[in-house]
Amino acid sequence: MALAKVNGYDLISGSVLMPQQGAWSADLVVDAPNPGVVLGGVGIDLGGQVALKGTTTSAGSLAGRVSLRVVGGAGKLNAILKPKGYRAIPLRNPLQDLMADSGETLSGAVNPGVLATILARWTRFLESTAQGLDDLADRAGATWRVLYDGTVWMGTDSYPAVNVAADLLSGDPHLGRVELGVETPQLVPGVSFLGRNVSQVQHVISEGSIRTVVTFA
Repeated sequence: MALAKVNGYDLISGSVLMPQQGAWSADLVVDAPNPGVVLGGVGIDLGGQVALKGTTTSAGSLAGRVSLRVVGGAGKLNAILKPKGYRAIPLRNPLQDLMADSGETLSGAVNPGVLATILARWTRFLESTAQGLDDLADRAGATWRVLYDGTVWMGTDSYPAVNVAADLLSGDPHLGRVELGVETPQLVPGVSFLGRNVSQVQHVISEGSIRTVVTFA
C-alpha cells in the first residue's frame, strides 16, 4: 500500500522541497487515470500525519501514470499586482492587501510584532506577489514562506530545538547537510535539529520509504 496520496490517488514517487523563504514545491508521480483528477487545488497526504495544500502548475500522463508539479498555496505568487501607495500604517495593511489582491491566504500564525511594524511610507510597485512579500519581509527584518497548509507565514525564525525519530543515512550536520530515513516527514525550515539551524528541507517519497534531506544554515 502506498505511503502517500494525492487527491486520494496513490503517490508512486516524488519530492517536496521546503525553502526557508518562499513557497514549497513538489514534483510527483501519481497512479491516477488522467491529469484532470489532480488539476487545480491539490491535497497531498504524506503518510497520514502531514497534509499539504497546494495548486498544480503542470501535469501530464504517460503509461497510466500522471506526473505533476505543485506549488504551495493558491498558485498566485507570480501574479503581477497593480501598484499601491501607503503612508504611516502598520505593515499589516499592505500585507493583508497583498494577500487579498493576489488570492493567497495569510496564516493566522504571522508574528504580531512583524504585523505591527510601522511603515512611514510604503509603495507597492508593479510586481509579483512574491516580490511584494520579499520587500515587506526585508523591511521588517523577517522572512516569509508558504506553510504545509497553503497559507503564507511571515515572521522571524526562532529555531526551536526539535527531536525527530530518524536514521542517519549519510552526511554530517557540521558539514551542512544530512540525509535521514524517517517514518513521517516532520522536519521543516526554521527549527534546530542535531544542534544546527535548518534552512531547507527536502522530503523524498517512494513506495515504502521516506527520506528527508536537511540543509543547515
